[in-house]
Amino acid sequence: MMQMSAAWGDTPSHWMPYFATADVDAAAALADTLGGEVAGAPHDSGAGRLAVLRDPLGALFFVVAES
Repeated sequence: MMQMSAAWGDTPSHWMPYFATADVDAAAALADTLGGEVAGAPHDSGAGRLAVLRDPLGALFFVVAES
């Protein structure tokens, strides 16, 4: 968990699950073909390579490269 600061603006508190994967880019491409959506393109961050995906019912989650 992390503390939400003023930088989050009006975003309400929420859960955002993370799932580890061997290949973030492949997971994002697969989500697109299975009816999901890439809500945040794969990119490198301080936590490693990650992407934000949306499942077919609208739930958001992160996929992050296994370390």
